[in-house]
Amino acid sequence: MTAMEDLFALQDEDVLMGQLKYRRARLPEADAVRAAESARAEMSAEEGERQIERLDHARRQNRLEGEVAAIEVRLAELDQRLYGSAMTSPKEATVLQNEIGSLRRRQDDLEGQILEIMETLEPIDARLEELAAAASDADIGIAAAQKSLAETEAVIDGELAGSATRREVAVESLPDGVIARYERNLPSFGSSTVVRFSGTDCNGCPYSMPAMEADRVKGLAVGTLAECSECGRLVVVALVFDSPSMDHRFVVLGAVLPVGEGLVGGPWVLHTPILGVLLLAAVMLGARGRRLTQRRWLGLPIGMLAHLVLDGTWAYTGLFWWPFAGAGTLGTAPVPEFGRGWGGVILESLGVVLGLWAWRRFGLTDPTRRTAFLRRGRLDLVRSR
Repeated sequence: MTAMEDLFALQDEDVLMGQLKYRRARLPEADAVRAAESARAEMSAEEGERQIERLDHARRQNRLEGEVAAIEVRLAELDQRLYGSAMTSPKEATVLQNEIGSLRRRQDDLEGQILEIMETLEPIDARLEELAAAASDADIGIAAAQKSLAETEAVIDGELAGSATRREVAVESLPDGVIARYERNLPSFGSSTVVRFSGTDCNGCPYSMPAMEADRVKGLAVGTLAECSECGRLVVVALVFDSPSMDHRFVVLGAVLPVGEGLVGGPWVLHTPILGVLLLAAVMLGARGRRLTQRRWLGLPIGMLAHLVLDGTWAYTGLFWWPFAGAGTLGTAPVPEFGRGWGGVILESLGVVLGLWAWRRFGLTDPTRRTAFLRRGRLDLVRSR
């Protein structure tokens, strides 16, 4: 890649890394872990409260049971004195009987309180058992959520590591001065720190350059790094619609694929715009968040759609608007490329002339440029000074 391609690649990787870090900090799996841990903490808090409540009741029950035991001991002593051989005084017997009656009433009262406490403890114990079972399930859920989070984080960390590696490769080929200018502007402009110069303006701001400045920038060689006099962004002089990641081999492939339908008897789905549109959507959705991959593969649907415009498929209403104009129009006519007679020969001759012009315009006589096209799909404009 050229230095400016590496600069765009550096910016793309910085954008990607920023997106990945943002995504990693806001993972739904992390929210699930926090929710599970919060629910588990609530269970633990309630369990602690219930345990304290049960302990208070248990202590009171133990105290009452101790009093009942003491009363039983005292009653046994009084019964022994009352019915023993040493009892001779009726008055003393009456006193003992009164004390025994009082103790039995007190015993009945205490035992009633103990029964009330036991009834109170039953729902508390049942709730503690429920909490214990729920806590066990919650622990399993937390472990599963943490595992899912770790797996997702590992995937993102892998993508971050790959992006960091690609960033290092891009940085290695860039001059220190270019990197310094880029990093100085990065906090202010973010993902549009480096933009392209198109027409008379940079693609990063809504303002138009003064005419003299625009003429100066347009006179620079393709790939030259300048600065927008209006917004301060770094501007790369480039072809309109050029992309440092566009793989023109896919454009070529997409442009010639429909011709192959001439070998199967007629135009089929490759001659319908709906296939190109669906392929375009598939690339954008399938490579969502991976801008470099999107740009590389967009060449395929772009080439297919460009072919439909240039070969006149739009003149065949049933084919061009398939399946909306009828589902039985495929394969019923010759492919447009072979059905125009001498008109087709003239158009194809013009195509050859344009191809020769592109060969010279993109400097494909240079073996280095041909290798860049064949291996990476790159086409760089040769601008005469």
